[in-house]
Amino acid sequence: MSFAASIGLLYHRVATPACDPFGIAVTPEHFAEHVEVLRPLRPLPLARFAALAADGTLPAGSVSVSFDDGYRDNIDHAVPVLAEHDIPATIFVLAGTIGGERAFWWDALTTVLERAPEGAAIAAPGGELVLSADRTADIIGLWARLRRRSDAEITAAIDTLHDRFGGDWAPAAGARAADAATLAALAGRAPVQIGSHTVTHPSLASHPAAHQAEEIASGRARLEQILDRPVTTLAYPFGRPRVDVTAATVRIAREAGVTAACTVDAREIRGRCDPLQIRRWMVPNVDGATFERMLNERLRGAGPIRRIAREARRALLDLRDR
Repeated sequence: MSFAASIGLLYHRVATPACDPFGIAVTPEHFAEHVEVLRPLRPLPLARFAALAADGTLPAGSVSVSFDDGYRDNIDHAVPVLAEHDIPATIFVLAGTIGGERAFWWDALTTVLERAPEGAAIAAPGGELVLSADRTADIIGLWARLRRRSDAEITAAIDTLHDRFGGDWAPAAGARAADAATLAALAGRAPVQIGSHTVTHPSLASHPAAHQAEEIASGRARLEQILDRPVTTLAYPFGRPRVDVTAATVRIAREAGVTAACTVDAREIRGRCDPLQIRRWMVPNVDGATFERMLNERLRGAGPIRRIAREARRALLDLRDR
């Protein structure tokens, strides 16, 4: 098959959670199928992928694999499969959660809103939010209002919800962050590398330059202390270009010594690409055959409009064949 583009692949969890409003979990069964699809493509380590993208020599059809946040299930379910097939990957770890007993804030938000009653009115940034029967929409809606706030504001908002609806910051079953000892044991064990995801997961561009620099530098320093080795790769939290990541954010990361950094942007990579703005497609929880088809379309360089048209044609054919 002839390819025209390359792309980074983004995962968050390899698990089967009871509730996944943000669509960040891929089941272990599906992930194993994805790895079978990836094996013939020979994924590149992120540092190599970024270096080749920087000088425009990244071969078409190249992919890199990474995970954001640092969930323990990455190590329990993803790393053994990656190691078995010698597929390199980077796990971007949120330094402020390492070894802690607190859930990631978006998970804590999900848990507390799931128990809140329909019709409850919640004071939130941007105005009152009245909970509906569509709890997934409510969770995503409040998350969107909080995501660009400070860590202190987010924590206070969720604490208020806990006071009102019960519960605490304990992580749901299986949603715990990796601990320091586990990360240290993993460091240097091919094919997995550890990268930074800042300290508190802010939308960096929403905060002053000094705060962005502190989040980036402190996240790396904490990981380097645990791993006893340099950490020079970064995944920008949330990662949307021009929203969470601006030119100023990229400059701050570069000045901090970051050599490769990733955004969340599903567009393919063609030609040169700034190694501090590596684009990644967030992989959905689909079976291997569907993943292979979706990935091949991206690597063939089918742009969004062509992709939408193809999906529409498939839907019409499916209807006709019923």
